[in-house]
Amino acid sequence: MPSRTLRFLAVIPLLTALHAAPGGLDPPRPAADGSPPSPAAPAAGTESAGLDELLRAGGWCRRAVAAMRLESAPEAVAAPRLARLLGDPAWQVRAFAVAVIARRRLDLDVAALLAEEAEPRVIRAMLRSRVSYDAARLHRGVERLLRSGASADRLLGIELALASGDEALRKDAEDAFVSVVMRLDAVEGGTLSPRLAAISNAPDLRRDWRWRTWVRKHRGNLGLHGAFLVPAGAEDPGWATLPPNAVATLSEREFLRLVDYLRELALSPLDLGLAIDATASMSGELAEVQGGLDDLMLFLGDATAGIRVGLVAYRDRQDRFEVVALDLTPSIPEARRWLWQLSAEGGGDHPESVLPALRALLGDLSWGPDRRRVAILVGDAPPHPGFGAACVELARRAAADGRVVHVISAAPPRPEEQDDDDEDAADATPRPRRDDRRGPPEHFPEIAEAGGGRLVELADGDSLVAELVGLSVGGGFDEAIRGFFDAYLAVCR
Repeated sequence: MPSRTLRFLAVIPLLTALHAAPGGLDPPRPAADGSPPSPAAPAAGTESAGLDELLRAGGWCRRAVAAMRLESAPEAVAAPRLARLLGDPAWQVRAFAVAVIARRRLDLDVAALLAEEAEPRVIRAMLRSRVSYDAARLHRGVERLLRSGASADRLLGIELALASGDEALRKDAEDAFVSVVMRLDAVEGGTLSPRLAAISNAPDLRRDWRWRTWVRKHRGNLGLHGAFLVPAGAEDPGWATLPPNAVATLSEREFLRLVDYLRELALSPLDLGLAIDATASMSGELAEVQGGLDDLMLFLGDATAGIRVGLVAYRDRQDRFEVVALDLTPSIPEARRWLWQLSAEGGGDHPESVLPALRALLGDLSWGPDRRRVAILVGDAPPHPGFGAACVELARRAAADGRVVHVISAAPPRPEEQDDDDEDAADATPRPRRDDRRGPPEHFPEIAEAGGGRLVELADGDSLVAELVGLSVGGGFDEAIRGFFDAYLAVCR
């Protein structure tokens, strides 16, 4: 009998036992007389109990957090639970489980357990985790995706082809990559940009025209690759530098606190109001919010009991508009349509209309009662002179009303650090390193302090959307939540 089949048969008793084990997805049942579950269930307040609570949770986000935690669990604990997660109804959880099994190098035959997997994004996670997949089915799937009229589907076909290791598929992927880029529209240039950057030598350009410029310039050296999640082989030195994930590194006490917090989040609806500077200097940040809104709302919607998002864009007094706003809405399509109508332009002098923006954000949006209420200001310039104190006072009143006001500073680099001769830098509008920044704009720290929130200074490589997620639901677990969201983007986007 082939060794692959033997490994598959060997795991069947493990899976069968798991249905009845405390680590399974089904909650422990009380006895017939209504007494508590069997003493075999893990004691409350233990890591095992915390894991089992997450594994039984209704929202896929909490089950995926459990998968990340299993990266640091003993193999006897991790292997059966991760094997069970390979059959999870949510494709995101299956993708997380595949990645964690690969990172742990567990002796589970993922290829056999997922031999009938039909979700392309899970198959992508398998290939990127160096797990094989039936070649004939893969070829058929890639060909079907590459023939699609939707750029997102064609890109998924490209990702599968590049990670497959098949040279014929790779050649098809290179041709399709150029075709996809040259046909991008403005929305696709923002939403697909991180995925295009992940498989090429390009930075995350975020604009359709920038991608076309980059492809024309680098047509002979696109640097396409499989965006693998783990190193190639057991002897690869990359294993020594593979960092543990943010959830796996928590102490047991911190992990149990996170379990409690995620339970509270799952019962709490969220109102998120975002005010972003839409002047020309904020082009990169606006593009990232535009492109990441789907990920942001999907993630927060599944982590909480539902989300409404309100958006405020602001510029300066002399610009085409000073402030425009979209009231809080649960509709992702509505928010996306509104946001994609914006462009980053105007500005000129240094101060911007921060006070009118905060008035719209904190005073005009229809914030609901009995909800978590989070407001976030994103900008790179201070309020007009004489209006800083009024901004601070607005934040203080909002905090007294139960709203938290965070501030994200995207302050520009020092003038002497800019390089006007670097064409690639001009194409990419790279975010400067933290030590290249002037520091936060005047009054931004005071606004955050008065609003009971935090001031975050974006640095090179930071994801603005990940920061928004961390501030929205972090609650003291910002690093772990951001790390989870980053993993979600890498594995599931």
